[in-house]
Amino acid sequence: MKNYFTPFVALCRESKYANLCLASIFAFTIFLQCCLFHYLAFQSILISSLWNNPLAFWSFYLPKLSIALFIASFVFLFKSKLWTIVISILINMWILAEFIYFRANRIFLDAHSFTLIGNLDGFWSSVPMYLQWIDALWLLPTIIAIFAYFLFKNYRTNNSSFILSIIISFMMNTSGCLGVYYQWKNVSSLPLPEKSINPLNDAFCFTNGIYIKNMSVIHAFIYNLKNLCLIPFEKKSYTMSDEDFKQAMLFVNQSNKKVTPSNHLILILVESLETWAIRPDITPNLYRFIQNHNVIWSHKVISQTRGGTSSDGQLIFNTGLLPIQKGAVCKRYHQNQYPALSSIFSTSVLIQPGDLEVWNQKYMSDAYKIDTNYLSPQNLDHYTFELLDDIYRKYPFIMLATMATHSPFESCANYTYIELPSDMPRKMANYLRCLHYSDSCWGDFLLKIDTDSILKNTIICFQGDHIIFDSNMRNEFEQYCLEKNLDYDVQNNNTAFIAYAPNLQEKTIISEKTYQMDAYSTILQLIDCEKYYWKGFGVNILDSTARRNRLISEQEAFFLSDKIIRANWFETLEQ
Repeated sequence: MKNYFTPFVALCRESKYANLCLASIFAFTIFLQCCLFHYLAFQSILISSLWNNPLAFWSFYLPKLSIALFIASFVFLFKSKLWTIVISILINMWILAEFIYFRANRIFLDAHSFTLIGNLDGFWSSVPMYLQWIDALWLLPTIIAIFAYFLFKNYRTNNSSFILSIIISFMMNTSGCLGVYYQWKNVSSLPLPEKSINPLNDAFCFTNGIYIKNMSVIHAFIYNLKNLCLIPFEKKSYTMSDEDFKQAMLFVNQSNKKVTPSNHLILILVESLETWAIRPDITPNLYRFIQNHNVIWSHKVISQTRGGTSSDGQLIFNTGLLPIQKGAVCKRYHQNQYPALSSIFSTSVLIQPGDLEVWNQKYMSDAYKIDTNYLSPQNLDHYTFELLDDIYRKYPFIMLATMATHSPFESCANYTYIELPSDMPRKMANYLRCLHYSDSCWGDFLLKIDTDSILKNTIICFQGDHIIFDSNMRNEFEQYCLEKNLDYDVQNNNTAFIAYAPNLQEKTIISEKTYQMDAYSTILQLIDCEKYYWKGFGVNILDSTARRNRLISEQEAFFLSDKIIRANWFETLEQ
């Protein structure tokens, strides 16, 4: 074998086409990574479309080929080729980072995501949770690139080949962009001006996810790098159009009557709470609370968080607004004014584990007009509820955030015991154990409702800040439950809203779809502050007519909320 292989190696090393061979192999590895990324992210790849839909085939492959050829073109420009290995490793790192972020948050990285890197303090342990064995495939292109680098030696520069390949890559990219443009022109009602064929144009790339899906993951990197460089020069001010202003005013009470809450209010934002796990064996205290009290029990709540994840959950719960399209509100618009529930009360307090640097909470508390912040020493819910137990008589408004069920679902798994099948997937078992522990922490507090006069007349609301983001984890849970015939409705990946109020006459079960933004509007009714100037985009879920006839769709609410926040509209409205 060695005798046959040695002449081949010698031929490759002396070949006058070493540059061309290396460039071809390098381009192939990049193209392979782009296609593999698309397949793993979207579970699809166009193979047979050449015959069924040539335009789709053309628009799918040409952008990926163009970016691969563009990067590989520089092989002809530089005599040293070691950089090809470095670039291959960097591409692998970028793609892996995209995947981990996508698995954790169900959205792709954008320029503003990089500004939140400091928010990972204390959460790095969650990263391995999102790694899978298939991620090892990203090493294959790098291995091929290293092999090719050492296989060829007779490297030269060739400026004419460099220029030619650059021209070809730009022609392929333009053709691919045109294909994407005409596809979207046929299926989308969104305006797509002719200039949008430029892949780095915001007019075309209206969301990062659509950009990645239609171009390539490396195009997305260039696009995000451009936007990251522009962030320091980004205009903070935004002016709403007359039409946007008119639509926003539909959600404003113009009576300007000062409202006075009828009851104290405690908002409990539960980390990663999913409805299917609220069961008598997993959350006995919360389950008993729902069964034995006059509460609102909405168990099909659609999570609406985005890049700000838990901070977005707090924003929605407290203001009835929805997150911005790019980045996180807590990072980009923490100096804005917001129509928060906390601002209605004479004094207010936030209780959370960790520190105020996470999700920029120090500044967001000011924005929500929260007077005092209490921090528990660790990410343990029993400390958090001990604080709540000490202060709930002093403050008419309290917002509390739990942390026990934060990924990777390990920090609190050993603080309680629950009988679970021994062969249950580890992550699923740990999630249920952590939720069981969290339930035990708020159990004693809930028992006081029947005996404590303050709590008896206090409105207490629970809502999940978001769902478990990792779809692969959920698929694993679902497959296990189906195989074992377990009564876990894992497919129901909704969160829940639970509200106890002394003025509720009976328990109300809402079995139809609702949204996180509905909690704010419902709470306004429960505290008799329905005349508060900001109604929120949601509806009072106790009103079946309002649930059926919403003033605005979820998508429209997202776009309008984005404009309202960027314009700091409430500062003008409150003047």
